[in-house]
Amino acid sequence: TITESIYLGIPVISCNTGLIPSLNEGDERIIILERGDISGLAQKILLLLENPGLREQYAEKARRYLIEKYDNKAEAKRMLRIYQEILWLEKAKK
Repeated sequence: TITESIYLGIPVISCNTGLIPSLNEGDERIIILERGDISGLAQKILLLLENPGLREQYAEKARRYLIEKYDNKAEAKRMLRIYQEILWLEKAKK
């Protein structure tokens, strides 16, 4: 549901569990709280509700990140390069 929310332009507030923190590698794109931090959750919800610019900033940064990270064309090019390297190595062995 996190990725779906991001693609819909909804800013995300989540708990610090599993791979969720990896969405913030290199930059803060979603708000991450410790599990059970109800007070912090309420504060962050109010922060986003009261700051439309901040809401848009989080939503846009997260969306751009996912689009770049999961770009099918870029992934296909990467896979093609890997296959070409494998074929080149096989030819070099002969």
